[in-house]
Amino acid sequence: MTPPLNILVVTPLPPSVTGGIEEYAYSVVGALRERGDRVRVLTSHYGDIPSRENRAPDVTYLAAKELWGRPVCFRIAAYLRIISLVRRSDVVHVHMPFPFVETVAAGLAKVMGKPLLVTYHMDAVVDSGRTGPKPMHYIAEGLYRAVSAVPTVKLSERVCTNTKAYALQSRVLRRRMAKVQVVHQGIDARKVADLAPEKAARMRRELLGDTYTEIVCFVGRLVPYKGLDVLLRAARGLDRRKTLFVIGGRGPEEPHLRRTIAELGLTNVRLIGFVPDADLMNLLAAADVVVSPSISMLESTPITLLYARAAGTPVVASDVGGTEESIPNDGASGIIVPTGDAGALGRAIRTFLDSGPVHRPDVAPRFWSNVAEDYARVLRQLHAGSPGMPIALSEPRPIAVGGPSDSVGGKG
Repeated sequence: MTPPLNILVVTPLPPSVTGGIEEYAYSVVGALRERGDRVRVLTSHYGDIPSRENRAPDVTYLAAKELWGRPVCFRIAAYLRIISLVRRSDVVHVHMPFPFVETVAAGLAKVMGKPLLVTYHMDAVVDSGRTGPKPMHYIAEGLYRAVSAVPTVKLSERVCTNTKAYALQSRVLRRRMAKVQVVHQGIDARKVADLAPEKAARMRRELLGDTYTEIVCFVGRLVPYKGLDVLLRAARGLDRRKTLFVIGGRGPEEPHLRRTIAELGLTNVRLIGFVPDADLMNLLAAADVVVSPSISMLESTPITLLYARAAGTPVVASDVGGTEESIPNDGASGIIVPTGDAGALGRAIRTFLDSGPVHRPDVAPRFWSNVAEDYARVLRQLHAGSPGMPIALSEPRPIAVGGPSDSVGGKG
């Protein structure tokens, strides 16, 4: 058995926040701890730091302000706290983007001779919403890349990313591919275990009622880059009165979406609010199609699509980020459409609705424990002082017929 490592994980937001980066970072942290490694987390917190009894174990919080959707720490004293954390670690693992904190942690790791691993989740672009980018947004993005993102990547021994496709599109990574190691994303085994065909069938009946016969589902944060305006335009163009469009999630776009739904007369679109973890897989299994119409490089790999595939439901997604490397574009279990093209999105949805029964996915779920195994190998390689070439990691495995990802019967 290999000896445990002292790992410092630097990640933007605390475990109390629900989001893709947070699920990724803390799921891997938990799995590494289960393996026996000693993991300390450095993160930010808006407002008051949680009381001692309410803090997650081994987490250090830096007070921060939100700037264009990113936590930024303005207190010099807070950066000094990073010194002791880096000194006590064997290896430093930084999740990006975490403006400026990432660079300080990377610089200290270099000075103290600690190996630095970076997980690059996405380019830190401003989600400018429906108004489009402003000159100040371009200035802020360029400043961040020059002062924080690029120096951090340069200081690292290895950069992990969800897909090679996203890295090749990234303005930061595409010129530094020699450092890139692809670690395919995972999903939460506990959420998958909550899939119960009877519960999913009951949820489907309750959503359909006596009015509808088909369900198209989106689950995610209600923010501009998720492209929900594109989905609403697609819904309007489909003219399927028996199709219910279900939008699950919360976020600042909710008032705008409600106004747009009313203005377009979309009586078959329903906002259902936050979807609890225990209901996620059953909702996705209850749907006929799951969609992800994202429109920005803020989206790396929509994790909802991975859960939908594990539920046995076909997916339709835009070709932004690394989506093309994450789901099949075979017309049977997945279709990828051009970003922002409501017509293409509608036609892809219609293809699946017209085809009848869903298609069982051809790969088994990849869980966070599998991802953590890959990270453990990379971290130990770096700790051994041999950054070398990226190493071979685990891949999705063939699925057994009749496995847990069988879909709910009686759709359509």
